[in-house]
Formats: sequence, C-alpha cells, structure tokens
Amino acid sequence: MKELDEYRQVESGVTAPLGFVAGGLACGIKPSGNLDLGIVFSEHGDCAVAATFTRNVFASPGVRYDRAVVGRGVARAIVYNSGNANAATGEQGFRDTAAMAAGAGAKLGIEPDLVLVSSTGVIGVPLDMDLINKGIDAVELSRDGAGDAAAALLTTDPFPKQAALELDLTTGKVRIGGMCKGSGMIHPDMATMLAYFTTDADLPLDALRELTREVVDVTFNTISVDGDSSTNDTVAFLANGAAGVTLEPGTADFDEFAAAFRALALHLAVEIVRGGEGATRIFEVTVAGASTEADAHLISRAISASSLMKAAVYGADPNFGRMLCAAGYSGARFDPDRVDAWIGEFQVLASGLPVAFDESAASEHMAQPRSLIRLDLHLGTQTATAWGCDLSHEYVTINADYTT
Repeated sequence: MKELDEYRQVESGVTAPLGFVAGGLACGIKPSGNLDLGIVFSEHGDCAVAATFTRNVFASPGVRYDRAVVGRGVARAIVYNSGNANAATGEQGFRDTAAMAAGAGAKLGIEPDLVLVSSTGVIGVPLDMDLINKGIDAVELSRDGAGDAAAALLTTDPFPKQAALELDLTTGKVRIGGMCKGSGMIHPDMATMLAYFTTDADLPLDALRELTREVVDVTFNTISVDGDSSTNDTVAFLANGAAGVTLEPGTADFDEFAAAFRALALHLAVEIVRGGEGATRIFEVTVAGASTEADAHLISRAISASSLMKAAVYGADPNFGRMLCAAGYSGARFDPDRVDAWIGEFQVLASGLPVAFDESAASEHMAQPRSLIRLDLHLGTQTATAWGCDLSHEYVTINADYTT
C-alpha cells in the first residue's frame, strides 16, 4: 500500500466519511451464492456527483442512464449488481436499469433520478429482475456495511478492494473513502471496472468534476491487465458535505484533498492490477524525458499493455526488446537513438543501443511481486507512469471457461 504511506488510513471504505451507509448481499444472480448486489447511500442528503465512463460504443444501459444523472450534478445513492453486466440487452436492459433505480429510490425514500445504477459480469444476458427486486428490498445498510458492499462488486476478482483516508485540514477534518472492482477486461479508456468514492467534504460541482477527470487520467487510465476495455467502466465520486468543511479550488486545503484523492485512487487502481485475472506479479513503467506528457503516457501505457511484455514479466525474462517494440508502436514522438532504458537498477539500453548487464540479477528483479521498468527519452521534462500485470496460463484458463 505504498501509495498511501503518507496518509492516515481509517477503517472501512465508502462508509468512512460521515453520512454514508452501505450494504451488500447475495440475491441469487451468481450461481456460487457469493454476494452480488449492493447499495451505497448518503443519509446526510443530496451529494454533488462527478463521474467518468467507458468510451466503448457498446456502453451498457447503466452507463447511459448514469450519464444523465451525473449530467444533472446531483445524486444520493448507487445501486449495483455483479454477475450480470446488463449489456447488449436492448430495450429490456434500459427498462431493467430504470427499474433498479426506481426500486432503490423507493427503498431509500428518494427520487429515482438521484440513484446511479451499475452492473458487471456476463454480457448479453438479461437481468433476473425478480432476484434484483428482492435483493434491493432485503439489503441492510449501515456504517459497518462497507465490507459487504465491496464484496458485492466482485466478479473474477480474487479479493475485495477498499480503503479510506482521514485528513486534518485547516478548515476541519474530512474523510475520503473508496472501493472498486476489476480483474479482467481492464484497460480503461475514460475495464470490467467499477470504482466508487465518497467524501464528507463539500466541493463545488465544477471543481469536483474537473478533479475527478484529472485523477482518473493519472490513475485508472494508467493500468492494464489484458488490453480490453469494458462496456460498463464507471468511476463515480459523491460529496455530501456532512463534515461541514467547504473546499475551494486554489486553496491549500483543496490541494491537499486533491493529492489525497489521487493517492487513494492510485492505490485502488494498482490493487486492480495486483488482482488481475491470473496475475502473479505486477510491473510499473515510468517514461521520463518526454517532450509532452501525452507522449510519455502513450509509451508507458503501450508497454504496460503489451502482451509480449506481460509474458516476459510472467517468465521473469529481461527481454528489453519487448519494451522497445511497444514504445515504437505507441504513436509517441521520440528519437530512438537517444533512449536509455532500465529494468530495475540495471541499465539495458544507452543512447538506443544495448549495454551489457547482469541478466540473472535483472531476472531476479522481474520475479519480485512488483518490478520497475524505466525509459528516459532525453527530449524534455515530462513524465508518466503506468502499471501492468503479467500474463499467465491461468488468465487463459479463466477466460476460456468464463461462461461454460
């Protein structure tokens, strides 16, 4: 959890901030009997809401419904199910999404247009609304319900992912909580990825929207498990103001809050990679010396998403040609004759040419739970980092048998 080392962590996830409750249960969508439906709710009142969504043209009805809710800038609850993505389900999918919002609204005593709706799981199968409706009625919400809420998000994830931070600002104490799911179809472009954040701080809507976009770009948009972007990707942030602390852009308190949100989002994003389908280790790719941040981002993402690079990490094979190849097709502008590259502390390329290095020691570095890849383009001052996981035999096994 090194991304959070500088911060005070508190128990729970989305219910750590004041005024939020949550819960999850098994309503029967998953044959395994695991938890598969959850709700997050602001008892304190309406929240400013910001979100980013998948750019996949086959976006699910939930994503399209939520875009309208977020466009109005106010929400109070999130209802979601796992085990079924409710995507490629036609008009019935839209009716079912609206019914989920209406059911949650009725349970919570709020209007349906204050409810965000998410689904994740198998594509192309209609929801069983009898199970969904019974689950919504039965789920119990509390300040202690964050664990069940996080577990209800999971599909092929090997573990739940949640965390929360407490900040002592000059204007008062605030908390930020978050949870997410994602293991396969992870290559966000705003994977099957859902992430929800809550805070008891009060933020102006425009500032919340801009901050959410900026943070997603440098966290969730820098990870890759398998290069596939899902139909349902959503990152949503609810701010209910229950702490009585208003954060204005341009102040030191706002900047401190923004940095903490970024750290929390990065931690959860890296946890998605760590829990990638079949993953045994992760790797971090930093590209420095680029003339533009966009070019650094293109190269770091290309390397982290490369199937050949992922296979090399799985085998702890220090084949630096894999990273050079990915950099070359990334679309970034750079001079290959000026590039230096390292695997961990071992330099493998200098001014575009291979250098002698200890391949055995470099292999040992790549075999660690978290290895480091670094390139310096020597063209400017811009830097970007991305994260990927290895590609194992187990990934193929999981996805070959996903519906059968």
